[in-house]
Amino acid sequence: MEFDPRVSDTIVSFIQELFKDKRTVLLYVCDQTDGRQHVRAKLFDIWFHQYRVKKIIKVPIANTPSVYACMLFSSDNPYKGEIEDCLPEMIEKISYYLN
Repeated sequence: MEFDPRVSDTIVSFIQELFKDKRTVLLYVCDQTDGRQHVRAKLFDIWFHQYRVKKIIKVPIANTPSVYACMLFSSDNPYKGEIEDCLPEMIEKISYYLN
């Protein structure tokens, strides 16, 4: 899988800047217009581990043939408990709309 390393540097830098505010919650959906959403999801996973993104929790929200989405939030988020409490309902609702 080839990619321009400047793209990964830019995305990781953006995420690190965004998460300076520990209350940040980011939901991302991999673009599906060309059917390569799983390639994008895998690439994001590689970047996430390669850059050793610390203190950010990544939770898959949707993982279907047509949609891949994840939620990111800081392990230091003051609302971490509330976020984790709402995850099952969020995943259920998103799954309902995907089927």
